Amino acid sequence: MRTLSLFIILFSLPISGYPFYNWENNNRWFELRGMARAGIAVTDTPALSPLYPASNKTAAAEAARLIAQGGMGEGWGYEMNLFQSYPLTDTITLPGVERANQLSQSNGDLWLSVDSLNLEYHTTNMNVKVGRQPINLATTYFFTPNDFFAPFAATASYRVYKAGVDGIRADYSWNELSQLSYIGIAGYASDLNSSNGWGRYDPNRYTSLFRLSTPIGDTEWTLMAGKVSGDDIIAGAFQGEIFSGIGFRGEGNRRNYNGSWKSQLVIGIDYHWENNLTLQGEAFYNGLGATSATNYVIGSGSYLATNYLALGLSYPLTPLLSGGATLVYNGVDHSNIIAFNSTYSLSDESELSIGLSIPTGEKPVGSTLITEFGAAGSSLIAEVRYYF
Repeated sequence: MRTLSLFIILFSLPISGYPFYNWENNNRWFELRGMARAGIAVTDTPALSPLYPASNKTAAAEAARLIAQGGMGEGWGYEMNLFQSYPLTDTITLPGVERANQLSQSNGDLWLSVDSLNLEYHTTNMNVKVGRQPINLATTYFFTPNDFFAPFAATASYRVYKAGVDGIRADYSWNELSQLSYIGIAGYASDLNSSNGWGRYDPNRYTSLFRLSTPIGDTEWTLMAGKVSGDDIIAGAFQGEIFSGIGFRGEGNRRNYNGSWKSQLVIGIDYHWENNLTLQGEAFYNGLGATSATNYVIGSGSYLATNYLALGLSYPLTPLLSGGATLVYNGVDHSNIIAFNSTYSLSDESELSIGLSIPTGEKPVGSTLITEFGAAGSSLIAEVRYYF
């Protein structure tokens, strides 16, 4: 499988289709659009007992979305995003997001959920959205410690749809580039017997966060403070450009975990050439991680070590074919993951995507991790997407 890496390159911007139903009358409008995906994945995963045995398998899956959006009068809007997949596999779905389980259902391998369901009101300077909605607070790309709700993995290339969480977001803008926001998100108690892994509302896991974003000179600065999942937190971010084309960005936070304050920080740079080749790099300090592989705690977070590096590139090979690659390096145990992906436009509203993920590092011995990425599996995924 690894020899295929010579022929596969990764990353492209997704296409989007026109809505298949569109209605407008005076100050009211409504539209329906959707997306269907079908793919096949070949995976090779080493054993990590007693969590899972070694596995080498091929699996097929499909997923679909139906998105309804509309508006009423001068300032009201609404949105619903329905998601379905079969079978329930990590190659296509994203279960486990912390939100109420009443809007999701699993029946064997069939998975149904509501990713978004919200009502919105906006004026010239203010926007308020209530209900299930995606919340993205990240400034960096690969490592996003300030993206507290359903963050993407560093090697993920398909980021069109982000899972929503239950809450309210209010934004006030006093000019085009400055904004003050309040974000309140409901928390839930873990329940492995529920349809999505979360049970009743838990008042100890609520999020109440204020966010201020404004430019100072040629750099945009962001400050956040409040509680995230019941933990006190202060966070910040910045982004800008120097030397006519070199972008720089960073984000980080300091969070109180069970009485102990921990820090996370990401610094990144990027450059875009005139031929549309883009190169990105990020360094990540993860204060929640371990300084030695012997101290890894499985399930303690998305990243187990204290230090990581990521390097990514993207390039449009032809007008129809785009590609790129992402390398993630663990600075503690020196393991890596390299992900390749290419996307070919089949038509105005369809595309073919092929991705290959290759981890390197010593494999687990029994229930002991020797390296973090050595326990990850290799995978080859081919997928067709159709937007309508």
